[in-house]
Amino acid sequence: MVGLKNELLLELASSLARAWSDNYEVTLAIRSNIDRPQAIAYVEGYVGIKRKYKWHINLKELNSYPTKDLYIAYRLWRLSLWHEAMHVKHTPPELKTSDKTLDGVLAWVMEDWRIENLGIKTYPGMKNEILLANAVYIKLWNNHIVDEIAKFKKDVEYVAQHSERFRDVEKLLRQYCRVMGFIMRMIFGWIPKNLSDKLTDDDFRRIDEAVKYARSELERISNYSQDVILAEMSRLIEDVVRILDVNDLRRFMNTFSAGKACNVMIMPKGEGVKKLGKADVQDAVKTYIEQVEGDSKSSDSKKSEASESDEESDKTSDGSKVSEIIKGDESVRKEFTELINASKAREKAEKADRYLGAGGRGVVRNKVITPRALSEDERQYYNYPLIQHLKAQLQKVKKNWVEIYAKSGDEVDVEEVVRKSAKPFITEDRVKAGGMKVLLLLDFSGSIGPYERAYKTALIAMAEALNFVKCKFAIYAFSIDPHANKVAVYRVKNFDEKWDKISAKRIAQLFPAGGTPLSQVYDMLKPLVLKERPDVFITLTDGMPDDYYATVNSVKQLKRCTRMVALGFALWKVDISKLIRNYERLGYDRFVALDNIHKLPEKVLYILFTEG
Repeated sequence: MVGLKNELLLELASSLARAWSDNYEVTLAIRSNIDRPQAIAYVEGYVGIKRKYKWHINLKELNSYPTKDLYIAYRLWRLSLWHEAMHVKHTPPELKTSDKTLDGVLAWVMEDWRIENLGIKTYPGMKNEILLANAVYIKLWNNHIVDEIAKFKKDVEYVAQHSERFRDVEKLLRQYCRVMGFIMRMIFGWIPKNLSDKLTDDDFRRIDEAVKYARSELERISNYSQDVILAEMSRLIEDVVRILDVNDLRRFMNTFSAGKACNVMIMPKGEGVKKLGKADVQDAVKTYIEQVEGDSKSSDSKKSEASESDEESDKTSDGSKVSEIIKGDESVRKEFTELINASKAREKAEKADRYLGAGGRGVVRNKVITPRALSEDERQYYNYPLIQHLKAQLQKVKKNWVEIYAKSGDEVDVEEVVRKSAKPFITEDRVKAGGMKVLLLLDFSGSIGPYERAYKTALIAMAEALNFVKCKFAIYAFSIDPHANKVAVYRVKNFDEKWDKISAKRIAQLFPAGGTPLSQVYDMLKPLVLKERPDVFITLTDGMPDDYYATVNSVKQLKRCTRMVALGFALWKVDISKLIRNYERLGYDRFVALDNIHKLPEKVLYILFTEG
């Protein structure tokens, strides 16, 4: 079965997170090396003396969720996105949460409950998603919690051998179990058996009192200002520590940073943790619903008056509720289906490029790949005024007309006269741009670094303009993979893919590195040129190839199938003259050099619409 593509997930996640959080500036990334999703607030600047914060959400990859069923995994992933979006919307950026200290863990857990409680009021459909996630995670923790307690005990015993302050191992262990019980009851509403067996009646009393008090206080302060919430949260932590009577554990964790085991939000790892199948998830949901509702019924003083028919009705109701939770909301199912179909289309497009990268001249066979990292936000490279300017200039091109500057013509461009241009007159001439097939190759060698941002901005504007005139184009880029120390060719979009925000995001992920191995890159793309026969093959670069004579030969071979065009850019006029001479010697059919990278989109369009 086809998995869901990270780039599709990230595009969807960006839209959902910004809508859910009412924060259009929030950025997102999908990472493979994190234990849990997390919303991070960092200082972006100052407004007067007040800090201005910007939020960023890190998400886990879909295959890291503890289930074999792709639909269930997607729903867990989607819920984690919603959860972090609620943090962005409701959590004070200054709130200090941590898995290293008891205060940090308690703040974390109570804030999680507060923002989810607020979120459900706005998005009631998330209630079943939370029940599903709770059922899955508490099943894993029930199996794993004995190991966590044993690990904590081992840490305490080691410290007790070297510290007079923490000799009472059993007391610290009891307090640890009490805190774990508070976390489980606070988040899941239920303490699993493997933990409840280690708790005394006094522990249960303290846990129930602390949870009841914390929830009522969190409800009370939910609509307060963020400054008030910060102050109230500090007071609430002190009260919960007092009610649970865990001051010794607090000192221990503050001293030795041993609190990571107390954090249920980091999922257990290791051989003892296996992914749950759909049947396992269904059993987990059934058990969880029975236990949580059983706890609520046990607190009802009238439960003994329930008739047998009422009990049968409850069982039927529980069964339908389990089925409803497993099935999920119709809109989410539709969303999942659309993602699967889009992922299949992307997979098909990737297969179309698998014949590329045959290598040559001793080069190990390379694959044309898509950028793996998805942490760079493409929106920072969108220059909307530039894009609108290009589209305005192309209005006549879409009608097969273009303005050509000359020494005589139909009208005068006053600005050109002011600039003392030798060609101020404009004549509209017909061009043959319709139906052109264009292959673009982007240089991302290390020398691009000084103007990387302007380069990416110009590239995205250029692609938006090409898409506007319905030009059929493909974009590839090359760099040096710093890890493998070999040529890397990246697919931004091929001829079968449409230009969209995902394509722009791929450009955003590219980073300059290495030299300019043009001959190797041309050899890798040669099968594509032979198959697609583009009308024009444009190489955008700022330097000379590493292997001059090999590049001459590669250009000569490719010219049999397409028009080879080089578009160079440099900062100094001396370098521009040198580039033009070198491109001529390399054998390109056409070559242009610029001293201003911002002119790149217009120059590319001019080349295309005069090639016809």
